[in-house]
Amino acid sequence: MSYVVVKLSDTLVRNYQYEGEIVLLQDKDNPHIICRIGKRSKTFSLNYTVRGIRKIKKLGKALTHRLVDIRNKALKVLLRASDGFGADFETINDIIDEPYMTHVKTRQKSFRPELSKMNNHFRPFFGHLEFDQITPAHIDCFIEEKLETLSYSTIDKLSAIARKIGRMAVESGAHPINPFISWKQFNRDNTRTETLLPHQGQPFIHCCKADKSEVPRDALLLCLGSGGRIGELMRIKISDINLDSKIIKIPTTKSQKPQVLLLNTFTIDIVKRRIEKATNEWLFPSTRKIGGHISYPRACYERVQARMLALGHDISNLRSHDLRRVFGTLACEQSQDVMSVSRLLHHGSVGVTQRYIQYQDTKLSATSEAVSNVLLGNLHILI
Repeated sequence: MSYVVVKLSDTLVRNYQYEGEIVLLQDKDNPHIICRIGKRSKTFSLNYTVRGIRKIKKLGKALTHRLVDIRNKALKVLLRASDGFGADFETINDIIDEPYMTHVKTRQKSFRPELSKMNNHFRPFFGHLEFDQITPAHIDCFIEEKLETLSYSTIDKLSAIARKIGRMAVESGAHPINPFISWKQFNRDNTRTETLLPHQGQPFIHCCKADKSEVPRDALLLCLGSGGRIGELMRIKISDINLDSKIIKIPTTKSQKPQVLLLNTFTIDIVKRRIEKATNEWLFPSTRKIGGHISYPRACYERVQARMLALGHDISNLRSHDLRRVFGTLACEQSQDVMSVSRLLHHGSVGVTQRYIQYQDTKLSATSEAVSNVLLGNLHILI
């Protein structure tokens, strides 16, 4: 297909009509810029060569971009190409859309958490920027803004994602340096310690049972009584349950390995109640999505927190996932066997379980007082 060489202008492109055949208008001032006049759209593109390889890059639709912006964009791409950088990926979003997400989806077993962080936090702030526009001041502004709502560890994860994106930009030839290389991590201990105190256990159960939404409240109670992850419990199918053996098979877990959840008297009652009222294949069926299961019981949990506060128990810092920690702490207090608790929680190591377990202040005080009594007794003998 031959080119029609013209001096491109916004007026010319806007008034040029499609007459049954695609027309390629080549700019007289910059022959690399081509305007394709098609039946449904008019599109600018850039034809250029990098390291002997011919490339075609879309610059944007003619009716939504001014020609002066197209020329500036084309010039920037050509300058990068002359420096030996391919410029296939111009903005952060370009890198995210192609090499980064391809890498994440093929290399990682579970990419949804990273995709969520990317879309909710990283893209809105950095996505539209080009690599040479990113400065340490941009990074500091992003960190300051996100510290209001995110934990240090989450920001550290975003930092790791940013450096990986920058490294891919360098490897692909899109930019000579990684603009995120100066982003330092906090490396702070983000271990959560929130749990229910001994006198809060029964009120919490009563507040759960008082909620009118039976399905989400039973999901919270099952989490408390089994130590399972709330996200995995929501996806339990009735066919995964064996009441005779008192187990629930969980085929998809955080570790991507199937696991078995043990049932006790407390949780068996919950499971039987849900099976009797089941409306589809799921143990916790959704009332909004036909044939589906519930989503995270956030609203129900917030109502439970409000009831607890009315009783004088402030558990505003206790998250639904912390109920798993409550189970681990109670299990360790009853068994005094960290290894068994680790197996119940399906932790990869005992060290993870030890971070979960929170010893109650009353027990610590009693232990400290016992040591004091021994010391005072010995001191009495010495005196």
